[in-house]
Amino acid sequence: MTTSLRLAAAGGILLAGTMAFSQSAFSAPLCSTYTTVQEWVTGGGICDDQDKRYEYGFTDLAALDDLGLQVKTNVGPPDTHQFTIDPDPNVNATGNYVFKYTVEIFTGDLVFSAVGLSQEISSFDPNVTTVKWVSNNAFDNNNIATLSVSGSDSTTAPLCLNCKKLWVTDYIAIGQGAGGAGDLISFTNEYRQTEIPVPEPMTTALFGLGLAGIGFARRRKTA
Repeated sequence: MTTSLRLAAAGGILLAGTMAFSQSAFSAPLCSTYTTVQEWVTGGGICDDQDKRYEYGFTDLAALDDLGLQVKTNVGPPDTHQFTIDPDPNVNATGNYVFKYTVEIFTGDLVFSAVGLSQEISSFDPNVTTVKWVSNNAFDNNNIATLSVSGSDSTTAPLCLNCKKLWVTDYIAIGQGAGGAGDLISFTNEYRQTEIPVPEPMTTALFGLGLAGIGFARRRKTA
């Protein structure tokens, strides 16, 4: 076995070991064990749902023990996860509110492919708009998707091909209408995932030939 092949094999083994260690060393409670945001925060603010990890950020929507939490797997299309916030009682105070958290896929061969947003509101007080901002960094300065719904509605948006961790901000605006203030029953964030595209055999072969050519050129230069 050549030196380059030995190095490649050693690197692959090291990477696989590191990924396995990091996942086991930082295992978190299952999201299904929590029924409110308060329980989630008290439990450390981190929970796992199959191959996804959710981490609490911030909210001023309501008292944490009044915010129901539901995380569901394989809802609707395969590989679809739903993250639902269900206030009890409903939020009907006029104002602007936020709910922030991160969601990350810790399985190596999967990435996010799309995000969705839906909300349920009272038909008597429909003055509620939710905007979902999705960023791929912690500074909220690179939004890769923006979704907006008014009334009881839903929408989806595609994501970049290599997104594995998302910083999410749900911005809820409750307005005052003729029938009174809007009445938010719940809102749901949906995440779809897909496998990372595997290079075609010809592409891999050409890449290998290119590396071999570089190595050969260097040997000739040093000879």
